[in-house]
Amino acid sequence: MKTISGAITAFALVLSVTALGQHPPTKSSPDSGTKPVSHYMREVGLLYLEDVESMLAQLRKDGPTDDSLSRIYIRSLDGLEDRIEININSSGDKRYLELLKRTRSAAERSAIISTLAGRQKTAIEAMDFGTDLDMYPECHAQAWSVAKSGVFKAGNCTEEKLSQKWRVISDEQSKAAEADLAEAREHLAHTICGNRATYETCDDAHILEGGLHHKSPPQTISAELRAKCLPFADGSVDKVLTKTMPLPPKECRDALSWMRDNRLDALYNEQPQQ
Repeated sequence: MKTISGAITAFALVLSVTALGQHPPTKSSPDSGTKPVSHYMREVGLLYLEDVESMLAQLRKDGPTDDSLSRIYIRSLDGLEDRIEININSSGDKRYLELLKRTRSAAERSAIISTLAGRQKTAIEAMDFGTDLDMYPECHAQAWSVAKSGVFKAGNCTEEKLSQKWRVISDEQSKAAEADLAEAREHLAHTICGNRATYETCDDAHILEGGLHHKSPPQTISAELRAKCLPFADGSVDKVLTKTMPLPPKECRDALSWMRDNRLDALYNEQPQQ
């Protein structure tokens, strides 16, 4: 609970700033390209970075399917940002807050890179994957330096560079989703038509997958959801109730019409709350 107590401490600092006042920052030359940062903002910045680090550790631990604990840190940081914004006025403090937000964004993307790295074929490939895409170490170092020095300086953690890296990361995510979908299709074909069948040769697999696109009301199904739900496309409520197949993820109700049977409600209600 050290991280949560850190977030609470940060909130207390923010709420007390009006009463205590901000320490006057060191002045800088208008031509130097630097901006002074208040003592208050330096303190809350360090606490913010601690929470970002904890959020990143939790995101890496949770993985892509269980993010309930990660959301606690995300909500905490959202609230902290709101409180900081109403308590700062100087240009230096505002620019530092934007840097902190970019550092948080870089941390969230670093977790995605870690997930993608775990999909690589060898340990060496996993270690090397994304090292040129991960902006978090650089952004964190820059934000920490500002907090320690009290002077904001423009560095390499810019929105432009983050956007450039994100485009590449997004492409890698799309490739991973397509690979998961292909694997799910082959698994479905093996289940329906036998182990020697392929998705291309198994007509029933195509028919079942086609059912994912003919539900009411119509909506777009992501590749991730299709990959997750395809193994259950040939299921039924009776199969679940007789335990001849496991209970599919609840979100598959958006993709599989047979899962909208009210008899499944009780089974989902019995699951532990996250």
